[in-house]
Amino acid sequence: MEFKLGGKKREAVGDVPAEGVTPLDNERAVLLGSLGNKLRIAGRFAEAREAFRRALTALPTDARLIFDFARLLRSQASSMSDAKLLARSQAALRLSARRAGDQPDLLALVGESFLEWGDTTRAQSSFRKAIELDPANFRARMGLASLALREGKLAHVIHQYRDAARAGFEKALANYARRE
Repeated sequence: MEFKLGGKKREAVGDVPAEGVTPLDNERAVLLGSLGNKLRIAGRFAEAREAFRRALTALPTDARLIFDFARLLRSQASSMSDAKLLARSQAALRLSARRAGDQPDLLALVGESFLEWGDTTRAQSSFRKAIELDPANFRARMGLASLALREGKLAHVIHQYRDAARAGFEKALANYARRE
């Protein structure tokens, strides 16, 4: 429960890169993150937390792992009604948004989580960054449309849904955006 996110940069030793991550460590961390998600969905929070702890020890700056860890903390906070854990999950989500960098799909997911948690300012920021990186990001366009609808800006809603319909690579998604 006292695991801290973030990590200090390591120096290069021999043939191990400066980040201290070998390709095997990277693959192991990804598998542990996947296992952590499956355990979270199954409701086995203690095991999921341990899987994420081990994955984040190997890759402490990976934005996707931090995002998944934030969702685990959110699930745990909800089941235990723990305000401190909820605050930690929000902090982890903010860290994930900061480290997402040039990953528009991850930024859109982070934006959806911010929107779900009621932080509309950060949600809008994440969606806008995702659209700057990938103007055809369907999820970010839909998120901005939801935000505009909450604010009562109907013209913005129409434009975002229109842009989402154009960005929808699948016919079903494009039809959904047009219907909205």
